[in-house]
This record gives sequence, structure tokens and C-alpha cells, in this order.
Amino acid sequence: MAMSNTKADQAWGLFADADEEERRAKMLQRYVELASQPEDERTSQMVMMATAEYALPDDKLRAFTHSRLSVWLEMDPEVVQIVAASYDAVMQRMPGPQAMRRVSLVQTLAKDFPQEGRERLVALLPNVFGGLKEMLYSRRLAESAPTAPAKKSWWPFGKRNT
Repeated sequence: MAMSNTKADQAWGLFADADEEERRAKMLQRYVELASQPEDERTSQMVMMATAEYALPDDKLRAFTHSRLSVWLEMDPEVVQIVAASYDAVMQRMPGPQAMRRVSLVQTLAKDFPQEGRERLVALLPNVFGGLKEMLYSRRLAESAPTAPAKKSWWPFGKRNT
């Protein structure tokens, strides 16, 4: 369901004009407040926030999204799970262009974070990363599995040239 006539949260959009440190501090405060609200109220506010966020020009949206992801990685895991789940539910209802813009931007920006941060983002945003969570998990299992010693060649005269 697309949300065509949703009012934007202009105060949220103005965070894009703040410097990085101030923007992250304000985002953290807002997300902690949102996490303590009932789901319907939190979702209602996040719809307006997402509308303002995805109305930003590309350069501001990129910096804004990077700040948002950084804040999420610094937050308490239980709190950020609540926020990320609500945000994801809101984005499922956004018009296609904004939803695709989000997916491509988050996937691109995730590369800026260390491996542990990327894995946490994949766990927080499974709809953005598709099957990547399972791929990372299987790769981690493969890396941690003991390796079998190399088999000796049956050829008695060293390496065989073919």
C-alpha cells in the first residue's frame, strides 16, 4: 500500500542540515523516544519521518542514511530491533521509488562499515539484504569448519605434469 498523501516530519528532515555529530545525537535521542512508544504511535511518526527523509536530495540522503545506520549500530540491540522493525514495516508501505532508493543506498553504505557492523545491519534489515543473512551465516560456518589435511598424491615421483 503506497502512502501518497502523508505529511512529512519537517523537523526530522532538517537533521540533514546539521553537522554529523549533532545529527547523530538528535537521531539517537529520537529513536530511543520512539522505541518506548506504542507500536501504532511509533509507526505513525516513522511514516512522517521516512517521508521527510526520502524527500531529501541524493547527497543529503546519503549522509543522513549513513548517520542513521551508524546510530543504529551504536544503540542497545533490543531498542534498535524495535526501531528497525518499525522502520522496515513503514518502508514496506512506501512508494516503490523510495523503497528501491532505500534498498540500493543501504546496501551501498553497508560497505563502509566493518564486517561486524555489516553483519549486524544484515540481521536488522533482512528485507533490504535479501538472502545475504543466510549467505553470511553459511560462509561463517564454512570458515570455522576444520579443514581436512591435503591428500597425498598417489603419484610416487612428485607433482605430475599434465
